[in-house]
Amino acid sequence: MIDALVGEALRAWAMTLASGGDADDAGAIAVNTLASEPWTAAAVAGLLRASRPARAPHDLGLTAQLRLREPRDSSVVARFAGGAIFPQLVIGHLGEPARELAMRVAEAARTATTGPTRHALVLGGGVGTLALALESLGVPEIEVMEGDVHARSLHEALVPRAHLVTRPSRLADLVLAVPPYIAVATRAARADGGLAYLLPSRQLDDEGGAAWRRALVSGHRVQGLAGPHLRSGSEAAWWVLSATMGGGPAPVLGHPAERVLGDPRVSIRRRD
Repeated sequence: MIDALVGEALRAWAMTLASGGDADDAGAIAVNTLASEPWTAAAVAGLLRASRPARAPHDLGLTAQLRLREPRDSSVVARFAGGAIFPQLVIGHLGEPARELAMRVAEAARTATTGPTRHALVLGGGVGTLALALESLGVPEIEVMEGDVHARSLHEALVPRAHLVTRPSRLADLVLAVPPYIAVATRAARADGGLAYLLPSRQLDDEGGAAWRRALVSGHRVQGLAGPHLRSGSEAAWWVLSATMGGGPAPVLGHPAERVLGDPRVSIRRRD
């Protein structure tokens, strides 16, 4: 049933482009086709964001993950005749966090929060997977900052209740942040609010990130580090780092803050 809906969404995407629509219109139509399955819609939206319109060199089929197959392959959900427009996945493009990982990020921020969790901010919203996770947790007010125009249009279709903003309306109870918004995230949450980062492995101890990690450890309370996780479309390891705003310096993952701050890189990796 879901595979059939995904196939219908991919064909609707292609037909919209073939009839003169643009990629934003096509993506929104595909997402709306999957409105009854929001997490599936999020996965497809992320894949479409990571794709470009191309002409099929011959008859071909696509799986639900946009992998090319022979048209008669049993894993195919949509078939395209030679010369037709189809979504060609761009190799190496970073995909959206899958449902399980998005939920872990949202739950980490909620666990780190003291007090109400009515208002959340997503910094780097992508097509809406993190906002969808917050919605699943019952957070009533969600604001999202996302600079990519194509991602914003998909986000609007996927999570219409979330508000896309250019600046937050106020300090948030919960903040979820992904690159490139890492350094500013602590300034977006209220005192005792919860913050959760979704970070590639290198940003736990790279030299260029020492300043933001020093500010995090000096002024706030690091609560947890979970991973490594694989993010759709990426072979790199990703980590969920959570903190409660204010009250620092405090022990970091069971180790004295002074020891962490004494490291020139201010590494937040686990220490044995």
